[in-house]
Parts: sequence; structure tokens; C-alpha cells
Amino acid sequence: MDPLTIQFELRKRHVTQAAIAREASVTEIAVSRVISRKMRSDNLQRLVADKIGKPVEVVFPDRYAQASEVKS
Repeated sequence: MDPLTIQFELRKRHVTQAAIAREASVTEIAVSRVISRKMRSDNLQRLVADKIGKPVEVVFPDRYAQASEVKS
């Protein structure tokens, strides 16, 4: 998913980046950087995907699709 779609899906579910940041004990900037793919964090990527209600491989396929393909 591209960053705008991720942000849209979060808003649709009334989830803010600030709420994700508080839950993960990180800054809002860290959440924003993960969503925009300027930073990687397994914990944050999985939390964002969970908040959207989609598998992390769907939300961040550039990182996780490769891992899934290797396991197959």
C-alpha cells in the first residue's frame, strides 16, 4: 500500500498517528517515517497493519512479501 492509502485507511478507522505513537512509545515522526517508508521498524509496521486490519505483507509488501516468498 502506498503512504496515502495507509493514511486514508487509518483515518477511516479513526486511528491517528499520534495514537499509534503513544501505543508504541515512540514519536509521531517515527510513525510518519515508517508509513512513508523513510524508516523501517518491524514493531511499527506490524502495529500500523494491525490498526488497518490487513496483513503486514499487504500493507508493507516491499519489506514483507520477500520474506513470505522465501518461506514458500
